[in-house]
Amino acid sequence: MKKIIFLSLIIFLWSGGWAQPLPVRLSHDIIIDTDGAIDDMRAICLLLDRPEIKIHAVLTTDGSLQPDESVENIRSLLHEFNRNDIPVAQGSFLKGVDPPWRQFNRQIIWGEKIKNQGKELSAIDCLSDNLLNADNKVTLVCLGPLTNIGQMIKKDPTLFSKVERIVWYNESTKPLQGFNYECDKENADMVFQSGARIDVISNLKKTEAYFDTSMYSLCSQSQTHLAKILYNVHSQKAVFEKLKQNHFSLCDDLVALYITNPELFDINTMINKVNVRYNQDYNIQGVK
Repeated sequence: MKKIIFLSLIIFLWSGGWAQPLPVRLSHDIIIDTDGAIDDMRAICLLLDRPEIKIHAVLTTDGSLQPDESVENIRSLLHEFNRNDIPVAQGSFLKGVDPPWRQFNRQIIWGEKIKNQGKELSAIDCLSDNLLNADNKVTLVCLGPLTNIGQMIKKDPTLFSKVERIVWYNESTKPLQGFNYECDKENADMVFQSGARIDVISNLKKTEAYFDTSMYSLCSQSQTHLAKILYNVHSQKAVFEKLKQNHFSLCDDLVALYITNPELFDINTMINKVNVRYNQDYNIQGVK
């Protein structure tokens, strides 16, 4: 009987430890991977604005925009934050990926256009080099398909020893489906089979989970640099029209907030894959 109780306690503590988000930390080392959607822009802004977060690089992947298009936008955004020191690297193109919202995202200006003065970086090489030379374990913040991470596994799986966890936005974990998954199932499946810790964040189709006119109004009244950038981007004619229609769901924004404010999220663990966690709820008012 004592053995049963002891084993039950061990299982409870072990599964509970895996299920909870990491505690709030004084600093984070991260690499961002984005497919260039407008919610990615908001997420990256939130992370750039936090002094406790060290961004080692920003990678692009195919998805809402093509990888080369996202590179230009990211450079513009980094310039707005005076962070031209952060390397930007381009991922590979995916066959057959051309979502209907791509043309809209092409109209959005993230900031002043900046010409690259250096050598064009490869996302895989940039990711590998940063992990190899990292002093601390790194969180991979994935706002699009998992192409770059899957390709890194093929190149050198030992680099995963430098990865603390992957935080990924996807619409569903059970079953695994959604745009970010459907774009590149092969690499996504490879990442999930790797044994790495993966925290999957979704907006859970909450009816109030929007970047709406009330949040836009708050940005217009605020004097912070972050608010001004968000206000300027959402004031562009094409963007503002969709803003009035409650078009912009909080999606990738939630990934950034999960990293900075994990207490707002209710996290559960996959029964058959204890390395995979997902949010089963979140505090929408706290998030806003």
